[in-house]
Amino acid sequence: MLIIEGPDGVGKTTLAKKLLGNFTDRVYAHFTRLPPSFDYYWGYVERMGRRVVQDRFHLSEIAYAQARGETPKLCPETYRLVDGRLRLIGAYMVLVTATEELVRSRWDPTQMYDVEKTVKACQIYNDIARSVGSGRDYHGYWPDVDMIITCSEGSPYVTDDAVDRVLGEYRRRQAAVDHAGSRSPVVL
Repeated sequence: MLIIEGPDGVGKTTLAKKLLGNFTDRVYAHFTRLPPSFDYYWGYVERMGRRVVQDRFHLSEIAYAQARGETPKLCPETYRLVDGRLRLIGAYMVLVTATEELVRSRWDPTQMYDVEKTVKACQIYNDIARSVGSGRDYHGYWPDVDMIITCSEGSPYVTDDAVDRVLGEYRRRQAAVDHAGSRSPVVL
């Protein structure tokens, strides 16, 4: 599973579709608002798959709940369990961040949230990126982010070099999981 996270307007969908174009056996999936009955463990587990390029996943619940002024329904312990299940299938998470100005300039009324909530989510994702980069937790969460790509006014789009780096790292991760799963058991 290749997961692309970040606020609206940073190019997640564009990146996901560029990545998807490099595979013949992957499907695209996108999370929007979760239904009230969503199970914040099994709902994520049911949507996990090795052949999925996922636009938004569980990190979005943390960022957007806080942007709405709510407590995330996904508690830190359950978040870690979801991360652990993702690691077992060789998932790779890319967090795309941006400056508030860039997100504000790209916002349009068709997006899921109004401009102020989107900018607030941008701030939260930037805080998460800083916590990941420093090895600190983010309010009790330890997001398992593999790559952070930052867009700004000077570099407003995810570059082809970044796409190539994501593909290379993701393929290495998948190969490692394939190799680990193919080993014969040790008999004592």
